[in-house]
Amino acid sequence: MSSAKILACGDVLIYDENYDNFFYDSSGDIDRKNFDLMVEDVNQPIKNADLALVNLEVATAGSKFPYSGYPFFNAPFSLADSLNYNGFDVFATANNHSLDYGLEAIKSEIDYFNKMGYKFIGTNSELSSFKDVLYFDVNDIRFAILSYTSVSNLPYPNSYSVNNCSNLSKISKAIDVAKKNSDCVIFMLHNGPEYVREPVESEKWIFDFLVENGVDIVFAGHSHTLQPVDFVKRDDGCFTYIVYSMGNFVGWMPDMLMKQVGAIFEITVTKNSFYSNRSFISLSSPKVYLTYSVNRGKIHKTIFFKYARNYVLNFDFEYEAYKKHISKYLDKNSDIKNMPDKKLIVE
Repeated sequence: MSSAKILACGDVLIYDENYDNFFYDSSGDIDRKNFDLMVEDVNQPIKNADLALVNLEVATAGSKFPYSGYPFFNAPFSLADSLNYNGFDVFATANNHSLDYGLEAIKSEIDYFNKMGYKFIGTNSELSSFKDVLYFDVNDIRFAILSYTSVSNLPYPNSYSVNNCSNLSKISKAIDVAKKNSDCVIFMLHNGPEYVREPVESEKWIFDFLVENGVDIVFAGHSHTLQPVDFVKRDDGCFTYIVYSMGNFVGWMPDMLMKQVGAIFEITVTKNSFYSNRSFISLSSPKVYLTYSVNRGKIHKTIFFKYARNYVLNFDFEYEAYKKHISKYLDKNSDIKNMPDKKLIVE
């Protein structure tokens, strides 16, 4: 028996307002420490995880392209350096902003990731190097990670640059290959409408599809809001853990509380071996660290929500409300009623 602690965070988006206060390194480019300062207050769980994933929603194509925020995002390579330095192992890159600066930006980003040895999944620079599954081995457990988007701000120029949900048969085959070659399948999904606090009925089919195909963990996003989590029992008797939207993790979002509150999601995966040629995994100890994005003057950083009293009106009410909101589906889930290992801890 072996276990691994898995962690995921939501959207990383760097806006023009963030760049206004950045300082530069000796080469004249944006210093990595700007981004370190944005996440250092919440990096301990990230560094302690055995596998940490993040939705890198901004292209990090470097200075070949303008550094810019909404509506077309591009960030310096130092953003990726910082995220890696602060504990993230894998970048999910399939999202609606993947094509903001076109195929050359995707190539620039991927070339840098490969040069630095950063692991990523979701975009491809060449058909010959197409990849729809990333494998990650830790603690004698092999994870298969997929990253797909159902939304894009620009038309897809080809079939391979951005892993997208237009071909469900292709996704089913990718998941099947992933299941055969790993112990646990993680799906990073970018989908649904923005600025809603629960998944809408018209978008739930994609989660049903992933459950039916045997995905073990779904970390979703795009709404820029925090949505509830749930365990869904599959036909094989196992559970799929779903985070319907992880919310924002890093960026400029000072106008609405629901866009400022995000979370860090943890879950433990345990591999139980029956025979030498057969194993199964179990999911336990889900935990959520609520976060808050501070944007005040020159202060741009993410902190734990429990320390946001000086920034949030009616703090006690809002803090408790978000703790209830994230667990509302689990509280009604009869399939896990007598399963203490599925009890969610929120702080």
